Amino acid sequence: MSLKGADMLMFTPVGKRNVIKMSGKSTDPSFSGMVLPVSREISGDSFSAEWLVSSINRGYPQAFMGSKPLYSYSESRVGTKFLTSSGNYQLSDRTLKYAILVIVLTFISVFFSEIVAHRPIHILQYLLIGLALVLFYVLMFSLSEHVSFGLAYILAAIMIITMIGLYILGALKSRKFAAIVSGVLTVIYLYVYVLLNLESYALLSGAIGLFIVLSVVMYISLKIKWK
Repeated sequence: MSLKGADMLMFTPVGKRNVIKMSGKSTDPSFSGMVLPVSREISGDSFSAEWLVSSINRGYPQAFMGSKPLYSYSESRVGTKFLTSSGNYQLSDRTLKYAILVIVLTFISVFFSEIVAHRPIHILQYLLIGLALVLFYVLMFSLSEHVSFGLAYILAAIMIITMIGLYILGALKSRKFAAIVSGVLTVIYLYVYVLLNLESYALLSGAIGLFIVLSVVMYISLKIKWK
C-alpha cells in the first residue's frame, strides 16, 4: 500500500505471526508501539523498518469466546510517528502558542507610550490594535498555504507592524512613539521567529527571554511618573 500522511501510521497485529514492513520519506521517524522494530534504517530523508510480532507477545489470545472480549487491541499497536516539527502547520501551531505574549507586550508598549506622551488612547483604539494583532495570524496561516512559512511570517509581520505603527502615529500624533511601538513589535516578532526555529533550547531561550523582557518593563515602569 502507498499512503500519504503527516501524523502517524500504526498497525495492530492480529495474526498468529505478524511481519510488518514499512518504508517512506521522513527525516525524523519515531518508532513507537508495543515493541520496537527488529531492524530499521534511516538515511537522509527516507527510512525503512520491520517488525516481527507473535501472538504470544500480545495482551490478547489468537482465539477466544464471547461477543465482547475484554481485551485492548490498541495496546499492541506498532508503527511510526512522523515528527515534522518544521512543517508549515506545526510552525503555525507553535506560533499561535506565543500569541498571548505578543499581544500583552504590544499593549504594554502602547500603554507606556500613552502615559509618557500624555495623550489618552480610547478603549476602542486598544480593541482595534488587538484585532490587528489577531489578524497577523490569519494572514500568516493563509499566506503559508501558498508560500514558505518564513516568507509568510515576514510578510504578515511587515503588514501588521506598518498598520499598527501608522495607527499609533495618528492616535498619539508622535513619530517618536510610533517608531518605538513599531520597533518593539519588530523585536517581538523576530524573537518569536527565532524561538520557532529552535528545538532543543526553545523552552530555555523562551524563559530567559521572558525574564529579560519583564526586567526591562519593570525598570521602565520605575521611570514613569504616574501622577
